[in-house]
Amino acid sequence: MSRETRIPVSTLYDRLRHFEESQVIKKHTSIVNFGIFGYEVRINIMVKVSPSFRKEFKVRLLNHENVNNLYKINNGFDFLIEGVFKSVQEAESFIDNIEENFEFRKLEVYYVTEEIKREGFMANKETLPILYR
Repeated sequence: MSRETRIPVSTLYDRLRHFEESQVIKKHTSIVNFGIFGYEVRINIMVKVSPSFRKEFKVRLLNHENVNNLYKINNGFDFLIEGVFKSVQEAESFIDNIEENFEFRKLEVYYVTEEIKREGFMANKETLPILYR
C-alpha cells in the first residue's frame, strides 16, 4: 500500500489506526477465492419469513457454515442470504432444509454465474480521497 500510494508506512499505520478508532474501518479482511477450496457454487436467496419464525431463522443462519453474508432487507423480503457451496446438490439441500424447517411467505433463489465486480466501492484514490491526503 505504501509503494502504491507513496505514503510512508508509519503514516499509513497512523491513518489506519485513526480510522479504526473512529470506526471508519470496521474490520480488515481478505476476499477469498472460494473456488480454490472447492466451493464453486454461490447463491443469493431472498426470503420473507413468517413473523413467528424470524428470530429463530436469523439465529440458524448466523450459525450456518455455508452462509457467507446475511442482510436484513425490505421491499417484500426479510433477509438476503449469500451462501457458498461445493456443489449445486449441496446448495439445493440447504434450500430444501430451510424450506422444511421454516414457514416462508416468499423465497427466491439466484445462482451467481459470474462475479463481475466485488468490493470496489471507494477502492481507489479517485473515490476515496481521505486516504490519499
